[in-house]
Amino acid sequence: MLIGAYARALFQILVLLYLPLAQAAFAIFGCRRDESGTWLMAAEPTRRCYDVAWWTGLFVPGLVAVVIYAIGVPTAAFGLLRSQRAALPPTIFLLRFSFLVARFSTAAWWFEVTIMVRKLGVVMAMTFFTTDASKANAAVFILALAVFHLGAKRPYRSPLHNRLAVLVLAATAGVLYGGTFVDYMLRRIVVMIGVLVNILAIVVGNFLDIRLILRREAQLEIDEYYVGGTLKAVDDDATGTELGDLGSLARHRSRTMSDAAISLSANSLAADSDAVVVPKHIVISDPVVAVSASAAASASAPSESSSASSATS
Repeated sequence: MLIGAYARALFQILVLLYLPLAQAAFAIFGCRRDESGTWLMAAEPTRRCYDVAWWTGLFVPGLVAVVIYAIGVPTAAFGLLRSQRAALPPTIFLLRFSFLVARFSTAAWWFEVTIMVRKLGVVMAMTFFTTDASKANAAVFILALAVFHLGAKRPYRSPLHNRLAVLVLAATAGVLYGGTFVDYMLRRIVVMIGVLVNILAIVVGNFLDIRLILRREAQLEIDEYYVGGTLKAVDDDATGTELGDLGSLARHRSRTMSDAAISLSANSLAADSDAVVVPKHIVISDPVVAVSASAAASASAPSESSSASSATS
């Protein structure tokens, strides 16, 4: 079990660091042409691309890194989640892989893989396009597809998270698209608006999320205090009376005590008047009230007997 937990922890770290490590794996293939027409690596301009040293010393390690990490991690995540979801009960599956599936609905267990594919697309756009405008436009296109897909699927459990994800992705796409504007002032305005929307969405979203969590915990405490269930009371004739909701037990006890108090009060008045009259057509269905009434009747019997004997004498 410890080995499995250790493996899941390492896998979680790989997922969290997927974007920077994928960018590092693709850095070898990020080349640009300078003024003289020579292809240079964007990450290290002192190295040339597509020469003998690049093909023999960098191409193979870079390709292996891309296959193992940039492509292998999303593929492994999808295969692992799919196999474990089929093999484990839903509760165990959710507990073991909560860092990958807890945010999403049951039907959207695969959406973390979609997020990694989106990151991979952005990295590839920044790697294989040469100019800044083409890189930004390609990334905007990928993010626009992600926004439409997110709005259609709504994979998160919380509706608030779905709305925030759409807003943040749209604002990020706006920042990238605004960065391609030629006009300096318009470019700055669009980029600043997009950045502010992102910051406000994150801050306000966290505040609303904490508020929803506190409200949900308070509701859980109320639900745990007033637990629903059934209660069966048995009277002298071994017949049961079911109460459908234990949450209404307090109200039932209150009514029972009130009925008992009325019975005792009536018995006191009957004792003062030396007579207790219980019509035969009244059926007492409450066991507690029935016991109180029978006790009152037995208590009033001696007074009736004494009254009768005194009247005879």
